[in-house]
Amino acid sequence: MMEYTWLGIAIATAIFAGYQLNLGEREDITLLIVMPFVAGALYALRRFHRKKMEKLKNTEDQQKD
Repeated sequence: MMEYTWLGIAIATAIFAGYQLNLGEREDITLLIVMPFVAGALYALRRFHRKKMEKLKNTEDQQKD
């Protein structure tokens, strides 16, 4: 669930940053440009961790049988 939350945040902040760039307000735009990358990195980290845990669980289940 957190995986998709971070993906949604990344998409939403990217859209908002594009909107703000289109308006021409460039004072505090740096954070808005960085946030989609941070959220995307957290999405990738969470996805990697979930896949690793699923693989570990499958390995443990096969060893029990």
